[in-house]
Amino acid sequence: MVLWSPRVREGLDELGQDYLERMRSAIPLGRIGEVDDIASACLFLAGPGTSFITGQALVVDGGQALPEDGRAFAARVAG
Repeated sequence: MVLWSPRVREGLDELGQDYLERMRSAIPLGRIGEVDDIASACLFLAGPGTSFITGQALVVDGGQALPEDGRAFAARVAG
């Protein structure tokens, strides 16, 4: 997963707008994650309603890791 930060923005900007659009199109929610997305997940896990959650991995990736046929993913990224 890629999160927008000043350092990441600088590196990705060099790759060009077409590359960024292909990255966005590979994420079902249609956007690159923000630091606040991770912070929100951390706040959720630290909240009182999660006291019985143990040993779980919380994927915060906009749906990018959803299982799908590799050919469908390749076609979507190729545009």
